[in-house]
Amino acid sequence: MRRFLFLLLALGFLSLGCDDGPNPIDPDLTDVPDEWEDPDWDRDEWDEPEEWTEWTEWTEWEEWDEPWCEYNYPECRWDSDCGPGYRCDYGPPCVSSSCCYYPDGSYLCSNDCIPICVPDGESDWDGDGVSDDWDNCPWDYNPDQRDSNGNGLGDACDENEFCEYYETCYDDEQCGPGWLCGDPGYCQPSMCCYSDWDEWCTDDCVRVCMPAHELDSDGDGIPDLKDNCPYDFNPNQRDQDGDGVGDVCDFGEECWFNTPGCATDADCPAGYDCEVSFENCVPSECCIDGSGERFCSNDCLPQCVPVSNPDSDGDGVIDVDDNCPFDFNPEQSDSDGDGLGDACDESTCFDHPGCNLDADCKPDGLCDANACQPSSCCLVDGMMVCTPDCRPSCVVGPDADGDGFTDSKDNCPNHSNPDQGDFDRDGTGDACDASSCIHNRSCLLHSDCALNQFCDANACAPSTCCLYQGSLVCTNDCVSVCALGADTDRDGVADERDNCVGVANPSQLDSDGDGIGDACETAP
Repeated sequence: MRRFLFLLLALGFLSLGCDDGPNPIDPDLTDVPDEWEDPDWDRDEWDEPEEWTEWTEWTEWEEWDEPWCEYNYPECRWDSDCGPGYRCDYGPPCVSSSCCYYPDGSYLCSNDCIPICVPDGESDWDGDGVSDDWDNCPWDYNPDQRDSNGNGLGDACDENEFCEYYETCYDDEQCGPGWLCGDPGYCQPSMCCYSDWDEWCTDDCVRVCMPAHELDSDGDGIPDLKDNCPYDFNPNQRDQDGDGVGDVCDFGEECWFNTPGCATDADCPAGYDCEVSFENCVPSECCIDGSGERFCSNDCLPQCVPVSNPDSDGDGVIDVDDNCPFDFNPEQSDSDGDGLGDACDESTCFDHPGCNLDADCKPDGLCDANACQPSSCCLVDGMMVCTPDCRPSCVVGPDADGDGFTDSKDNCPNHSNPDQGDFDRDGTGDACDASSCIHNRSCLLHSDCALNQFCDANACAPSTCCLYQGSLVCTNDCVSVCALGADTDRDGVADERDNCVGVANPSQLDSDGDGIGDACETAP
């Protein structure tokens, strides 16, 4: 509200009076231009505006004293009505034709906007010397453009920001009872501001009053009443001699003595032995002299150290191999096979996927619906609980030749052939195939080959090759064979026989029979 009142005062020249006198800018300005909404506009109509902005702060204003109203009239119709450097416009800011002010300080303006003269080019409505295009508060005077929280909105108009100011002090007398003036080492910024999305403080640091029980003279984060060196910075509160005075302010020579951590292995927990560990040496005596220098004896007391191959649970299985290193389980049972022993596995469940076909099983197995198992079983409180279903399971099938392939999967069930070799790929293994021969199909024309092949006279091969007692025997002839050809347009037809090499046309349609496919033949 204050911002709007400031605008009205700053733009006082726009207010052309509250009486019914003539327009001081143009006494003849009684008719409204054709382009305006109401061609019969008359100034008297604005004495009682029909449209008002939404009522938000009060509801029963009729009960109050008579409001004071101000009526603004159009200042111009065309740019020529304004002086040099100005043009005729509707703002911003928008100037309402009527505004009424009430005794409680509230106001209400009509919901319209009258034409006024505004600066032509770069405007500076708040007169702070900063163009509106660059002003972070274009309607509030702020020549310093201060934006403390860096949100792009100047402090002068950042309504979502609130600030706290700290009153400084110089001595305890300026503070109330139970309060002390903080030490210079413990200070606060003189101002901190906060907004919905950011916060910032001044970079100065002033002494402020604080409760005596929170005073921290050395600024180490420990209140003086709890600090073992209240005037010396020591956030770790180290007190090696345990006398209640921190090391940083304990100027006498202080000594402390260590006792052996163990005498025998029995004094140590499982997985540890009692021995002198020079990697973690504990001297029997250490002292700090007045200068703060520490010196210790050069002996080393026996301590409990991990053994090289510890067995923490004493079950006879060393920790690195134990599936429950801290739970006694010499049997190492692991019902669900997840690598975690049952003794320490909170979820001992295993799933049985079963099988559907013989192919789902290993070469020596068959899928047997009669040898079924539950699809899931879990160990609960020592009891095995399983699902009520039953999935077919793989069982070892008969293997007459003992080659590791069950007879139904063996390509030579009565001849041991663990490699299952089948040279001619006829389904009968070489070990029992009387004729393991491959006959290369000869060709004379491209049409003798598949579409993606062509007949290649240069790539000849023996017409017959047979596998005989482990040796390959071929005829000494050489026949033209079908070879896989290049396919530039990837239509599945080799280039050597494609009637349209550059355009994909798997149908090879050639309506006129001229050897050129329709897909690349230019229409007549």
